[in-house]
This record gives sequence, C-alpha cells and structure tokens, in this order.
Amino acid sequence: MPAGYPTAAPRSDIPGDNRTPETPPTYFSPKSFGSPFDAENADIVLRSSQWVDFRAHKLLLSLASPVFKSMLSMPQPNSPADSHDYAGGLPVVRMSEDTMTLQHLLTAVYPLPVSLPGSYEDTILVLAAAQKFEMKGALSSIRTAMRASGIYDLAREKPLQIYGLAYSHGLEDEAISAAWHTLPRASLERYGKELCFASGSALYELTQYWHRCVTGVSELIRDSPETSMKEVRKAHPQRPACGHRLVLDCAPGVTHTPQWWVEYWRAVEADVRSGLKPCTDPVDVSDLYKTMSMHAETDCNNCKIENVMSSLKLFHGYGTR
Repeated sequence: MPAGYPTAAPRSDIPGDNRTPETPPTYFSPKSFGSPFDAENADIVLRSSQWVDFRAHKLLLSLASPVFKSMLSMPQPNSPADSHDYAGGLPVVRMSEDTMTLQHLLTAVYPLPVSLPGSYEDTILVLAAAQKFEMKGALSSIRTAMRASGIYDLAREKPLQIYGLAYSHGLEDEAISAAWHTLPRASLERYGKELCFASGSALYELTQYWHRCVTGVSELIRDSPETSMKEVRKAHPQRPACGHRLVLDCAPGVTHTPQWWVEYWRAVEADVRSGLKPCTDPVDVSDLYKTMSMHAETDCNNCKIENVMSSLKLFHGYGTR
C-alpha cells in the first residue's frame, strides 16, 4: 500500500465507476499538467490515471467535496522523498479519473471559467466524477455551463448512447433528458445494434419511461375535448364582435362538444398508443380538417363544417401547447 494518502479508488456505489489507475513502469516519470494547476503554493497533488499531476489546494478540495474533506483529514505517515506518493515534496493522491476529466472537473472547483470537453460523452464523465466526490456546487456549475453551451441538445443525435452512459453513472437528470429524445423511436426494435450502448436494466427502465409517457399523453388526450371547450367558454364568455357563436348549441339551452372534435382526439390517442404518432409529435391540423369533413352532413347547424371554421381558430393550438 502507498505510504501517503490512500488512492481515490473507484466507488462501488457509483454504477460504471470501474476504472483503475494505471501502474507505470519503474522508469516512468509523472508529468505536470501545467497552468493553471501548477501553483507554487499548492499543498497536494492529484495524479490522473495517465500519470499527469495537478497541483491543487486541500482547502478548496475540502470545501468542494465532503469526500476529499474526509480523506484529507486522515493522518499522513512519513514517506521517502523519492516515493511515487510524493511529488515536489507534496503528497500525491492517485485518481482513477483520466487527465481530461480531472482538468474540466477542477475548473468547476476553482474560481475559473467552467470548461467542458468537446463531446457529450466526455462531459458525462466529468459529471460522474463530480457526483462521485459529492461536489454539489461543481455539479450545478457544470450543468449550467452545459445548458448555456447547448450541449444537452446533442443528445438528440444519439439519444440511446447518451442515455446508456448517463444511466450507468447514475446521472438521473442527463438520463431523463436523453430518454426524452428517444421518444420519436420508442421501440427497441428500431435501435438495432445501438442497443449495445445500454445495459439490460437501463433498457428496462427506458421502456417503462416510454409506457409512462404514452399513458400520460393518452390521459391528457381523453380529457382534451371537454377541457378545451371549457377553456373556450371561459376565455370567450361573450359573443365576439364578428358575431360568430363560440358556444356550440344544438338546441336552445343545449351545448355539446362537436363530434368531429371528439373523434379527432380519439384517433390521435389510438395513434399514440400504437406507436404511429410519437408522444413528442405536434398536432397535425390537416388530420383535424379530414375529421371535420366527415361530419359535413349533420342535423346540428353549428357542427356543420361550413359553420365551424371560425371556431376552429380557437381550438387550433390547444393540442400543441
């Protein structure tokens, strides 16, 4: 065992954190990362899995992470000056994270502009490291930078791969964000070889998520006809200046939701449940016109297609909100 601080080993409670530090040959000499992590007043060295050293400060690490605070509070035994557990007279903590991950993680710990890797996948690793060391402030700063840079939008290009990676690291926010982008292809058969990017448990949770989305949308759709009529009546209790009636009357004192409106939403619900219409698709108004045309012949004057076009403007947009 090293004589200095214990290695920041992978934690079993973080899924996917199974990387281990590389052991270099005896002739290998660690390299310094350089600015801005080469301060002369540093009092500890973080060594990446690629044997690159980051000169850091115990106080900042302890304030940012209760894990580091606990680890750095342990008594430090004496060690020979030439030990790999010391660099420039400073104790070394060997990390399982690679150089790139440590670099971007530390920018969220130090008073520096938060920098992000060039890909969503690499950014996931930085988030995973922040979560591993319980750095709540760093997690928040990294996610804020991700939103500002638009990196979350990259999940739509390969949503299953991002979802599987985020799930494996226990990053719920990123997993849900990526899962949303899978909804247009909410069927495992549509992903083929891409399924290798997610574990069995991740795929199970994803299918459950799809089911909850379909159920939620279906319940909303079932309530849409009556709810939309109530909204129209509430928003427009009186006849507008143009004279068109907004309350659809079949007979004096009798109001109802137009049959074309009810049947249209029934068709949308059926398409959602069958997978023909993804939950994220906007309402297709052309389908509404088709349904209306089927009810051109009716005893109710206000339900006839030639008399409902003005009311349609009020309904249009309800289903797309």
